[in-house]
Amino acid sequence: MNYLNLVRKIAWSFHRTTGVDWRELFSEGCEAYYRVLHSHDFDKSKEMTWVYNCVTNQIINFLKEEDKYKNKEIREVDFDWLHPVIDTPDYFPEECDLSFDDYDLSKDVKVILRMVFKNIPRYSKKAALSQIRKDLREIREWSHPRINTSMKALRNELKLNIV
Repeated sequence: MNYLNLVRKIAWSFHRTTGVDWRELFSEGCEAYYRVLHSHDFDKSKEMTWVYNCVTNQIINFLKEEDKYKNKEIREVDFDWLHPVIDTPDYFPEECDLSFDDYDLSKDVKVILRMVFKNIPRYSKKAALSQIRKDLREIREWSHPRINTSMKALRNELKLNIV
């Protein structure tokens, strides 16, 4: 992880210019850095130049992908009416099936879905995606690449079911 500060600098630069959450940009940058770690050819360029270009391109692609869905109509869902219901102990009784076995999902995606459905008030705010990533990192102790891979798989599954 020689160039982690470079990844931070690139993510911070994009955060300041775009306003996108720094942690998401840093996470994407770390994923790109991890992917290109061993693909450098010393005959073509210096390693720092290679890392800079790959991380920058990955973040630009991430921002383009996010921008595709930015202008689509997304209705803000008000979950406040749900809080008293969820706070009751029997909202999710023990026999409630949150295993998602009927769906063809990866184990990590199922873990994320169970985590969200068991604590809807925590993840019903505007910064839900950041909160999910933070909880996976701090509580479940997942690595950034594992979080990114699982979130992308979940995003792709949601895209398939929305369209």
